[in-house]
Amino acid sequence: MKKFKAYGNWVALKTKLKEEHITEQGIVYKDALPENLHVWSEVYSVGECVSDDIKVGDLVYWKLGVNAGAYYTDGDLKLDLVEVQNILLAKSCD
Repeated sequence: MKKFKAYGNWVALKTKLKEEHITEQGIVYKDALPENLHVWSEVYSVGECVSDDIKVGDLVYWKLGVNAGAYYTDGDLKLDLVEVQNILLAKSCD
């Protein structure tokens, strides 16, 4: 896998959404995600212009879809790319 590094004021986040379900009968269905969904994500990488308040491994709270189309995928690695000003809360994992 290639190493991914966010640049500038961007933050790369690993977001896990439970959107796919399988019933006991083996039927697969997906949840419809609400438009104004706010989620907690793990920080994967931070750009050099991001303050020291947000570090790799921290959890951040942000509005899903605020940067529609800004994402990175490489095999199983799926990252949301968010500008730091769109992060509402941060929880340090130190």
